[in-house]
Amino acid sequence: MSRYTVSKRGVGILIVIVVLSLLVVWFFYPSGGRNGDEARFRHLVRASRSLRWVSVAEAHLPAFVVRLFHLSDLEEKNWTAFQDERKALVTSGYFVELSVLAPNLSAGQTLSNLQMVFHAAGAYYMAQTETNSIVLTCRPEYKSLYEKAIANH
Repeated sequence: MSRYTVSKRGVGILIVIVVLSLLVVWFFYPSGGRNGDEARFRHLVRASRSLRWVSVAEAHLPAFVVRLFHLSDLEEKNWTAFQDERKALVTSGYFVELSVLAPNLSAGQTLSNLQMVFHAAGAYYMAQTETNSIVLTCRPEYKSLYEKAIANH
């Protein structure tokens, strides 16, 4: 009968792996109910943040790691959650959706400036360079601010 012994270093590595795994699960899989608009908004922010992190990870990690952790599935799940929450918040009136033509949208500097304005107050947008339009999802009280910002660029 053989006995396996584990060194203190091996136990430490195992603990670090378990703790990191739990942090990743906690970060990417939000829990809790989403009954009110504020809870839906928190879930939207979390899905947006997770989507951004997964996109960065996919771009910088080796392909075998991306496949091993099914990051493309996680990206799709976060995108779906983001879109569902965004649509629900627009339907409830918590957010409004604004579609504006932006003639200078193809210019990189214009889009960069608009991104800073949008993110400063928590707006979400989709820029469509083919049609030179921006679909913006924001709080109703900021609608006129964003309309002016887009018109000025």
